Amino acid sequence: NDDALVREVLEVFTRELSPLLRDVRDAVSAGDAEAIRHSAHRLKGALTAVAARPATACAHALEVGGPAGAHERLEALEHEVQMLTAELAPRP
Repeated sequence: NDDALVREVLEVFTRELSPLLRDVRDAVSAGDAEAIRHSAHRLKGALTAVAARPATACAHALEVGGPAGAHERLEALEHEVQMLTAELAPRP
């Protein structure tokens, strides 16, 4: 059933989001171009799976942008992820 599949995808996404975002933060903090590219690419894949277009675009910008300006791109990504997680949060 489609609802069950959607729930499963969202559960996996929610479980994986924090570690993926942590890896991006660590890479940006280290200024490691290859780690930024790799971690942003992995996060972009997870965001694509849940059709989070604005956050996906931010992850892509980090992936291709390298270390210069990465802190600003990370802030934009974190903002979009925060909006996404608020949208995905269960409603009472």
